[in-house]
Amino acid sequence: MDNQLSDMIQSLSLSSNECRIYARKQLDSWLDSSLTLLRNTYNEKLNEIDQLFHTLNEDLEIYKQRQLITITRQKHNLLNQEIKQLQEQLPILIQVKNTPGSIYDLEICRSTNIIDRPTICSILRHSLLQTEPVQSYRFSSTCRAMGCNSKRDEILLYEKDELILYNVNGTLGGSVSWSTMEDGFVSDITWCSILDCFLVLGRMILSLFDTHLYTCTNIQQVRGSQSHYLIALTYVEQDKSVFICSHHPIETIRQYGPLPEWNLKNAWSKDNLINQDDIGIRCIRVNQSGTQLGLVIKNKKDQFRIGLYSMDLTHIFSTIPIIPSSSLLKGIRSIDFMLYLTPFIDDHLWLIVYGNGIHEHSLLLVNDQTGKSETIIDDSILNVCMLDEQYLLVRMKQSMLIYDIQ
Repeated sequence: MDNQLSDMIQSLSLSSNECRIYARKQLDSWLDSSLTLLRNTYNEKLNEIDQLFHTLNEDLEIYKQRQLITITRQKHNLLNQEIKQLQEQLPILIQVKNTPGSIYDLEICRSTNIIDRPTICSILRHSLLQTEPVQSYRFSSTCRAMGCNSKRDEILLYEKDELILYNVNGTLGGSVSWSTMEDGFVSDITWCSILDCFLVLGRMILSLFDTHLYTCTNIQQVRGSQSHYLIALTYVEQDKSVFICSHHPIETIRQYGPLPEWNLKNAWSKDNLINQDDIGIRCIRVNQSGTQLGLVIKNKKDQFRIGLYSMDLTHIFSTIPIIPSSSLLKGIRSIDFMLYLTPFIDDHLWLIVYGNGIHEHSLLLVNDQTGKSETIIDDSILNVCMLDEQYLLVRMKQSMLIYDIQ
């Protein structure tokens, strides 16, 4: 038995080359399949380059037309820099990103986003950063409240102890005094079509500002107190009612109407609307179609979110966190965090003015369909509002600017 095993061991040999031939066949098979994959991938990427080239041609034409149409309103120094940058990019506009030897991270892409087709966000950013305002008023202010009347192109601003009326064309309409000591700082302003006047919400009282007579009439049914300030309001055209939010824990939101009567129609407590770890509601607005209420909610960590509610505040459709730019995240807590909400263009878009009350103020665009917010601009922005769905009014620390965003 030992001799037989010894002979078997001695007979083991690779001299026939069978394993080498087998391995080479496997390698040849790998080469054939790899070359096929490479050829297919190469042809796919050639098609992608041709398709991207066609798209870029179309995008470039759209870009040229857009710049030529708005050239008179643009800041020429910024446009000149952008055109020079684009000229440098044109020969290398299509990029092929890859790792040598790998097909899985092979990517065909454009080298710049300058000629990307405009989105709502990019149009708005371009309007605010690269175009000249159609109108501007120069004055220094730290007050935030303002409202506009599209019917007569009027803007009402709160400035310390005054309510100041401007026309969009730049003319000063007039002013009326506001007793900040008695009625509190003005926290919000909105136009009310059914009453043909501005609703001016102080911390202690609601007043009607008549733009014809330049008078303020207090609404006795609506009152705040030293411990329960009035915060924000919105007028609902569809049912002729007004929603007002306050610090009051039992009547956090009150609904009055139908106007012109100021009957208390409904009231909602804080516990019925928000979470236990929330401090309160900081703003309320109705969307363009009058089908949803947007509430800005602040928690104990100085974090904000938007809650989109049914008009009877019994159902919440979605919640969107407000994520400020990094310039606002400075590790400083402030009791003066502020945030204004403005419906924008359609029912799904909202503008947010976010400020920490100390340093920076940002303008954000929120899409309630995607649940995302995007910073438009970081600057000293105090408030914004829309006029005729074409003009954006921007109140800043040193000026009031009006932009054509069409």
